[in-house]
Amino acid sequence: MPGWDPRISVNSLSSARWSLAQDLDLYQRLDIHRVSFVLPKLVEAGLERAIDDIVGRKIVVDAVLPGAAFDLTDESGWPEISEAMVMAIEVAQRLGATTMPTAGGSAHGQPYRGAVDRFARAIEPVAAAGRQR
Repeated sequence: MPGWDPRISVNSLSSARWSLAQDLDLYQRLDIHRVSFVLPKLVEAGLERAIDDIVGRKIVVDAVLPGAAFDLTDESGWPEISEAMVMAIEVAQRLGATTMPTAGGSAHGQPYRGAVDRFARAIEPVAAAGRQR
């Protein structure tokens, strides 16, 4: 292979069962330079060490995914998910990424309009943290 097309970004979720070290080794061998990382994999590797390992390479980080989504029918879990999302924003900033994509969350069959309203309430603390950064 003559080299990885620089327009293609690989998501570390596609190798969910691999360690960060295995991912980084693959990216180096395949000359991959654009990646999105899932936060739990970075935390599992030791967050500070993971950040240092990534920054020390020629990798453009497109996004950091929190690896968690809201259950829109259970507000009691929202603070924990919000914390993971805010952490993903902070890590994204440190890695130079400008995106923290997330799923809207599960409404478990509840009507769309109500789910949208609940999502807006759930995501507000995360959006506020993002605006500050």
